Amino acid sequence: MASRLDLHGLTKSFGSTPVLRGVDLAVEAGEFVAVIGPSGCGKSTLLRVIAGLEEQDCGHVCIGGASVDALAPKSRDVAMVFQSYALYPHMTVAQNIALPLAMRDLSRVERLPLVRRLSARVAAKRAIMAEAVATAAAQVELTDMLSRKPGQLSGGQRQRVALARALVRQPRLFLLDEPLSNLDATLRASTRSEIVELQRRLGTTTVYVTHDQAEAMTMAHRIAVMFGGEIVQFGTAREIYDRPADIRVAQFIGTPRMNLLPAQVTGGDVRVAGRAEPIGRCDSVMNGAVRIGVRPEHVSLTASPGAQLDGVIRRVEFLGSEVLAHVLPRGMAGPVVVRASPDSGELRTDSEVALRFAAHALHLFDAKGLRHTIEPAARSTGRAGTI
Repeated sequence: MASRLDLHGLTKSFGSTPVLRGVDLAVEAGEFVAVIGPSGCGKSTLLRVIAGLEEQDCGHVCIGGASVDALAPKSRDVAMVFQSYALYPHMTVAQNIALPLAMRDLSRVERLPLVRRLSARVAAKRAIMAEAVATAAAQVELTDMLSRKPGQLSGGQRQRVALARALVRQPRLFLLDEPLSNLDATLRASTRSEIVELQRRLGTTTVYVTHDQAEAMTMAHRIAVMFGGEIVQFGTAREIYDRPADIRVAQFIGTPRMNLLPAQVTGGDVRVAGRAEPIGRCDSVMNGAVRIGVRPEHVSLTASPGAQLDGVIRRVEFLGSEVLAHVLPRGMAGPVVVRASPDSGELRTDSEVALRFAAHALHLFDAKGLRHTIEPAARSTGRAGTI
């Protein structure tokens, strides 16, 4: 049965190095939540604290509304899939899947081979375990491979064995620590779909740690973005993509990365790259240097240099379904990436172009990196909705 997960003020340090800094998170029963962030941000440590493999310094872990802080890992009714899969090479697939049940349901004596053969009570327990193993194996399509050993399986098949081993206990909480990182790109894409479908079918509350934004955005109901041991934003993929809480989230989520342009706020007016005409009004009282963020798909090209922010195309990337143009605006150190349709005409390197920004899709980041809303400036000429 799926259970709600609540984390309250979790902190964890290794020596003098803080890894978790007051993490709060609420995962609804049956929800699939991805935790994403750069390497070293504390994602895997957070998962290990939930599982009880690491003890937090402060804070509480609650599963199903009850604190599990005092419980050992095996008593938390949590299943975890590790990045390495942690399969025993000398055991068959069936034995690997059955291992959590054997450790939970059989005493040390009952696990001895001689007792297994002579005790009817142990044989009955083993029969129930075998049935559970068969069910778990069928859920991940491993029924025909139960007699094989891990060395005889592909990477994707080993990953499914690890999933089946976690599922066989029917846990209240399912934890996955970058389970697809060892697979190639094609297999990763297909396995993503398998995990999503499996979670949807079983309804198990799932926390999935990854550094891959494509995994997080395509698999999870909601995403928790971590930086420096803190969750800086928690929401759906669309919420995080369209309204990033700060400049770190804006740059981490999205491929290619969000463009950042130097800008200035004076008397509430926002001007980009020294332009005389303001692009909008800031919704808060501030003055001085800021940065404007705009996604590549919200930048368009025109062949009229001088009309707006103009520059030179330095590089063109043809990706089949889209074209990425890297434009270096005059007076700026870095390029602006523009996502264009392959049907929009041929883009030539070193040709001069001008850039237009969709006014509704601009983000203003203050000196601390926090996001603010821009109200588009009224224009007496030009097309509405562009700058």
